[in-house]
Amino acid sequence: MHVFEVSEQTAKGRLVKAYSDPMVDDLAEYLQPVVEMPVPDDAHIPDEFAQRIEDLESSVKGYEKANKTLAKTYPTFARRIWDEISAMRAYVVSLDERLVELEEQQSEDRSRLASVMTGEYRPEDLKEFTIKYTPDTLIKLQASGKTLLIGVVHDTVQINRPSMGADDAMSSSTKLTRILLLGALLCIGVGPSRAQNSAGVVADLLYVIKTTPALVYLDAGTLAGTSIGDQFLLLRENGKARFTQVGEARVVRVADEFCIAELLSVEAGYEVEVLDQAISVRDWHALADEARAAGMEPLISKPQEMTSRKDYPRTSLHILGGAEFGRKTSLVWDENLLVGAESITDAGIGLRLGKVLGRHWKLNFTWRMAGKPLGREGADITQMSLSVDTHLLFRGVDHTTPYLGVGVGGHRLTWEASKPNKDAATKGGFNLMAGIHHPVSDGLSSVLLEAGYQRVAKFDDIIDASNVRLYLGLGMNF
Repeated sequence: MHVFEVSEQTAKGRLVKAYSDPMVDDLAEYLQPVVEMPVPDDAHIPDEFAQRIEDLESSVKGYEKANKTLAKTYPTFARRIWDEISAMRAYVVSLDERLVELEEQQSEDRSRLASVMTGEYRPEDLKEFTIKYTPDTLIKLQASGKTLLIGVVHDTVQINRPSMGADDAMSSSTKLTRILLLGALLCIGVGPSRAQNSAGVVADLLYVIKTTPALVYLDAGTLAGTSIGDQFLLLRENGKARFTQVGEARVVRVADEFCIAELLSVEAGYEVEVLDQAISVRDWHALADEARAAGMEPLISKPQEMTSRKDYPRTSLHILGGAEFGRKTSLVWDENLLVGAESITDAGIGLRLGKVLGRHWKLNFTWRMAGKPLGREGADITQMSLSVDTHLLFRGVDHTTPYLGVGVGGHRLTWEASKPNKDAATKGGFNLMAGIHHPVSDGLSSVLLEAGYQRVAKFDDIIDASNVRLYLGLGMNF
């Protein structure tokens, strides 16, 4: 019988096997089942334990070996690090000593500069030399030991109607004065130059001695009467003894010998530079009113006003040199018969005479020579070209600017050939070009880099002098 329900005093079961019919009061004997436990298979345990012991011994030996290697190399590595630290310490000490020396020298120079500016520095062996550059410009040099004093006496710029040849003389005088004033600013801080008109109205012309993207430093402070809030026009010489306004600034901080001004505006295409000049708005109005009352043009102009006044050079002469690519001018002969021409890269030179029309247009007459006379290997043809081109300078002739051009020209081609073959031809063509124009020396010189395409009519469908060219030009403007 199999028991399936048990209570405190009774139990219920199900007959599993019967030998006779069960009756009331039959006895039931409880038979406890015997469970046989499986015998564990532990024969492999010693082998596994032994393998773990071997792995552990191998790890310990590897650790000991690595520790011995580290113990051998560590002293060398540590010594190298210590040497590097010692060298860096010595370098830092030397820098510190050098900084102390520089501070002492700077303090000594500052004391000497202060004594020079106040007039107290007058050594007995001071030597003086005066140069009379022009009737109205005297340059005084004073030297003693390592100290050089530069002074400009009676330095004036007057508003007068220019006469023939006066512009060049005044321009040279102004440039020399500007260079000497830079030395004076760096040495002792010479005071500002003066500007006056024919009626006697006098104004200070200051110099820009330092620039940042938003500020300019001017060489006049409280000792010269400059105060916070003063407004200045920033000027630049335009090569004709006149000034072009490049910006405006307002003073925000004043020291004894200089002031700091914030930029209010900068003319398009210009940047404020060191040695640009400045005049206060108040003084400029006084000068301008007197000039207009006398029927003269103001000394200062804005860049856009140059278009009508023509204050920039109008004529230019450039020397050109470069390379021409893809010219089919290396001739191929079959006995005495011209059968073809191979493409080569050739050298070229030229002269260009230019004339400014307005401010953005330029008319050019260009002579070029390329081919055999320049000694290029494989060049069998000599080409002489004369062309007329028109250039559009996007930002104007007085700025660094890209330009585009188009033109037409004639070309004379000559080569060596025996009779009855032709040995020369004259062809027409057109030019397309683009380049960069860069004025230098206040517009008195200029540099150009030009790339272009020159189309030349073919000769007998064989010789084709058309090319893509790249030229560099150096020239003078007058």
